[in-house]
Amino acid sequence: MTADDTRTSKPKRRWFQYSLRTLLVLAVLGALVFPWVARWVNRPKDGSIGVKLTAKGEVFFGGEFIALDKMEPVLAREAGVFKQFGWTPFLIVEADARANTRDVQRLIEAAQKAGFEKFALRPADYPMPEK
Repeated sequence: MTADDTRTSKPKRRWFQYSLRTLLVLAVLGALVFPWVARWVNRPKDGSIGVKLTAKGEVFFGGEFIALDKMEPVLAREAGVFKQFGWTPFLIVEADARANTRDVQRLIEAAQKAGFEKFALRPADYPMPEK
């Protein structure tokens, strides 16, 4: 073996080193897989309904505006339907960014009295409808 042979041979890689090509392949695979994972996490659950809370403290549900004080019987009816199917009632609350925190708490308290056991709070992705 001469001195020229040692210069042309590939250096030994350790197990934690990788090439730029490997990094690129992993990034592309991640870009293809992560949207499906995010969609699966945000999927509607069995026995779930979504309500939207406006900045004025009204709830948009079923195509109409309902006062926050009158939501308990509406939610109790929905929870009863879910319980008939053997599902755990699940409420998804989308609140306007300008909504009062106390109104969100009052809505969750009304839902708990109505029989809902699980909740998800989400910010509204778009401007809330107004009357």
